[in-house]
Amino acid sequence: MSAHPVHQVEAELARLAVIGNKPAWQYEGTLAIARELARHGATGRRRSRGNCALANHLKRVAGTGDIEVTRYEVLVGPEGDEQIISLVEPPGDLCILRYFVCDFDDQPQRFRRLRATA
Repeated sequence: MSAHPVHQVEAELARLAVIGNKPAWQYEGTLAIARELARHGATGRRRSRGNCALANHLKRVAGTGDIEVTRYEVLVGPEGDEQIISLVEPPGDLCILRYFVCDFDDQPQRFRRLRATA
């Protein structure tokens, strides 16, 4: 039996946060997350909460289409019954993912540049 989608999403967010928190500078951390998502083929538009690169990656990992990413949280599950994973609550390990959502998903040219340099 597979794990619940929320647990899979939490585990993947934790993995991405570890990747993003390794570099000394926030920008390098968000760049490391962008490279990891690009390596897995994640694409998407930020203007659509359910179709940004991070949401599309998490959907593929969890095997569900009911995932949306905002600047502050990840919503997992059908509307009205979703579970919320905060990107800004203490202990703050996931804050680097919030910076990624703001810095990279809102700047699609940066993601294209990553593909050109990868």
